[in-house]
Amino acid sequence: MDCWEQLRIKPTSDVQAIKKAYAKQLKALGHLDDVSAFQGLREAYEQALLSAKHNKLDVDGYRLHQHNVGMTGVEQALYAVEMIYSDFSQRVQSIVWDNWLLSINGLNKEAKEELSVQLLRFFLDHPFVPPTILKRLSCHFDWIANQWIFYRQYPESLVDRFFGSFKDGPGFLTYDGLQGLPSVNADEYLQRRLEGRHALICNDIRSAIEHLMSAYAIYDADPVLLRLLGCSFELANLLERAKDCFYAGYQLDNDLDFLLRIATIEVKQKNWSQSLNIYTLIFNIDPQNHEAIHGLYTSLLNSNQIPSDEIESALVRLLEAPINERMLILLAEIDFQEFESHVLKVVTALLKVKVSLALGKANEALTTLNQLPAIQDYRLAVWSILFKIKVCTNLNRHADAKHYITYIQQCEEVCTEAKKELVVCYLELGYYLHALNLINIDINDDNHIYLSCRARCNFELANYSDAIKDYQSVLTQLDISANDWFRLGQCYYLVKNYQQALTSFRKCVHIDNANINAKVEIAACLLALNEYQKVVNYINKNDLYRVRFSLRLLWILTEASFGLNRTKDALDYAVQAWEVFTCQSLVRRCIYLCITYKKIDQLVDLFEVFDKAASVSTWWLWHKLIILFLQKQYSSAFDLLKSIESNGHFPPVLAVSIHSFFSSLLYIWECNPSKATGAMTVKEEQSAASQVLLGLAEFGMQNFVAAMRHWVKAKRLLNVFSEDYEQWLLLINHWIVLASESTNMQNTMCVDEKEYQKIFINIYSLLDVINWADFALVSDEEPSSLNICP
Repeated sequence: MDCWEQLRIKPTSDVQAIKKAYAKQLKALGHLDDVSAFQGLREAYEQALLSAKHNKLDVDGYRLHQHNVGMTGVEQALYAVEMIYSDFSQRVQSIVWDNWLLSINGLNKEAKEELSVQLLRFFLDHPFVPPTILKRLSCHFDWIANQWIFYRQYPESLVDRFFGSFKDGPGFLTYDGLQGLPSVNADEYLQRRLEGRHALICNDIRSAIEHLMSAYAIYDADPVLLRLLGCSFELANLLERAKDCFYAGYQLDNDLDFLLRIATIEVKQKNWSQSLNIYTLIFNIDPQNHEAIHGLYTSLLNSNQIPSDEIESALVRLLEAPINERMLILLAEIDFQEFESHVLKVVTALLKVKVSLALGKANEALTTLNQLPAIQDYRLAVWSILFKIKVCTNLNRHADAKHYITYIQQCEEVCTEAKKELVVCYLELGYYLHALNLINIDINDDNHIYLSCRARCNFELANYSDAIKDYQSVLTQLDISANDWFRLGQCYYLVKNYQQALTSFRKCVHIDNANINAKVEIAACLLALNEYQKVVNYINKNDLYRVRFSLRLLWILTEASFGLNRTKDALDYAVQAWEVFTCQSLVRRCIYLCITYKKIDQLVDLFEVFDKAASVSTWWLWHKLIILFLQKQYSSAFDLLKSIESNGHFPPVLAVSIHSFFSSLLYIWECNPSKATGAMTVKEEQSAASQVLLGLAEFGMQNFVAAMRHWVKAKRLLNVFSEDYEQWLLLINHWIVLASESTNMQNTMCVDEKEYQKIFINIYSLLDVINWADFALVSDEEPSSLNICP
């Protein structure tokens, strides 16, 4: 019997006639007691509508087009979609739709665009397709990218419903378990199920039960429907019916969530023995199920049963699970001393310790630990030692904490959760290498928490490249951690990748605009990139000088001021560092820069300020000497040099050759050339400066040929170095000529004393060409090595 015979009409393309015939036959069925008759009628109705739409009929009711004959490519594709959709078993199979997509590859661009519009219109009216398939079709036709067009053409509610049906995962309706759903009732069933879920979300329990029961009458083997129905009955306080639904769902799906819901109902009904049995069953299937462990503990306490070995093993796992609010209330009301079971007593006591530590009550936790009986279970002993370490750390009893750590390091079997707690203890005690080894070898967890811990360990151990990789992995999982962005910036800064450091610190400030330390480090990065004006502008814009007045900020401002040629401002910041933080390093840095860039005038007042306080400092005396030479106060300079040499105040960081250089210079100044020659060692004779001084000494002793040899050797050495010694070369050339003339006068045996005085080389000519900035000592600290903000 075909569809027309069932509807008792002739074949027609009149949709209204088909609907009237269906309504007439539906009324004739009465109360729908005959389900098979109703299903047959419904199938005939849908088949007649489909035939009327895609098969034109002649006046006698015979089809003019069989199947696809005479259809356009778009019409054929749409006809295939309707055929797939009408067969529910085909509708939910991805491979069927993939084959359909392959079949339309031959369509041109315009046909595909027309098909996209027609197909979307079809799915707006027929929305019950699995999300994975809709996503696949959407990617092919770019529906998501063009959804703004659909909002203009169709009602907003329809478009919202369509794109909302793309969502899947926990909490969303699935199509699993619907293999036996009849095609004729599929849409009606799915619509009822959807309406029931919406009513349940809106807390309209009565409507939810009505819709879901209507769906259940159509198809009763859907685990999703049974879960929704069970939840509805539970909210309506129809607990027995709820349990029946959950039991039926578990038989279909073997999902432990059904058992957990049954156990929760048993707890509500205070059927403690039943709930204990169910939670034990769940634990045996999934030992990591924390909800089951919590429920097992609660049921055991209320059932007054003596725990079996199996249950005691589960209780130890309770220490690894997070404590929920219900457990907090329960632990506050019980006394662990009253239990007969040793394991139950110790577990309860350790749980109380865990809660006390979480609340910051370390003394209370210590009191509980001291009341513990002798622990017989190895795993509980490990947890006891671990909690003692945490208590001692919180009470700043680090020696005791380290003592307990030696015990736990000797334990052969430590559970993963205990190891994770131990990592936290290691970090608090500064055992970064132990923490790093524990994370890498024993935990090996890619969770962002432990990646962050590993990154911190690498940072503290100066493994900055590894720390950068770890922080990047952390931020891939969790991009909103301002602290991790800050740490990443520190790592980049310390490896001198200032551009990346600047990006990281800016990201930190974008997340947490109140992070002043990150703003200071942004200024430090701009300084390292030689953006001096940007440094000053950024500090002024964020008012950092007022809100974060620190040595670090003064250092940055000093360097930036020097870069902008604002020497007076730089010295003012250095003086503030001295007065507020008693920091000499920044003042020394300023003096070094002033000597290097020959900013001598600004140094005079500065030396007067610090001269008294630093008069015994070797560093200060040395740089005062250099400044006297730069000011050409040679007499005072040589007096100070004589004092430095006699008191042994040469800075220890200077090379031996520089000691000899200044000693020889002093002897030549005192007109004692023989001592000047003796101050030089054989090794130092390879120095150009030493050759110059030896030549001066020999000239003073009237050994003109020897003087000329030394100067020629110095000239050769200077030519090798660079062109920076041009003034030296000109001066030595002049001296070589003088030595040659003096040699000629000596050979003629008619050396007149007055003539000799005319050609005697004055040491001032040498002092004028020496670059005294080469002898200035770099400050103890550079801005890049100064500790960055914690």
